[in-house]
Amino acid sequence: YTTLNFDYWKKRGIPYVTPTLPFLGSLFPLFWKPTHDVDLERCQKLGPVYG
Repeated sequence: YTTLNFDYWKKRGIPYVTPTLPFLGSLFPLFWKPTHDVDLERCQKLGPVYG
């Protein structure tokens, strides 16, 4: 149940960050890095629009 929507963006053809843990999804890196650093890395990897 907790991983039911992990493929939400994939089904729609939108680049996305692969969720790692149930309940946390893709928020896990935010425990160790500032939000702007995580966001910058994701924008460089996935482009300016991602899910």
